[in-house]
Amino acid sequence: MLDESGRVDRARLAGEVRGRVDRLRWLESLTHPRVAKRIRRQIKAAPSGTVLVVEVPLLFEADLAGLFDMVITIEAGEEARRRRSVHAFDLGQFAEFESLQASSRRRVEGSDLAFCNDGTVDELRRFMCEAYERARGLLGEDR
Repeated sequence: MLDESGRVDRARLAGEVRGRVDRLRWLESLTHPRVAKRIRRQIKAAPSGTVLVVEVPLLFEADLAGLFDMVITIEAGEEARRRRSVHAFDLGQFAEFESLQASSRRRVEGSDLAFCNDGTVDELRRFMCEAYERARGLLGEDR
């Protein structure tokens, strides 16, 4: 499943699991524990008083939300998600994989903060500054 440069060939991998939920779940059973282990190492290595930001695309699907003091979800409308996707999936593949993920509603409900990123970069920046200050507040008085 690697390309000529040694990176995962996402299109080929997607083709292998498309329409085969059992294969996708098997793949996730291999990757999710490794992701969790890496996150735990990052958290342990972070200096005391640090706001550590970790991006976890399948946070709820992998049941990893409990590792964090605060969960922030950045959502976007369907068209924006498709347009911004780094994967070269056709519309059918995109819809199939999205249907296997937690819904936007589930992600928002499971988060401490949520933002709909269909606006401007300045709006996103303001939200992230507010989120950062809230995260710093979780550190307590001895920051």
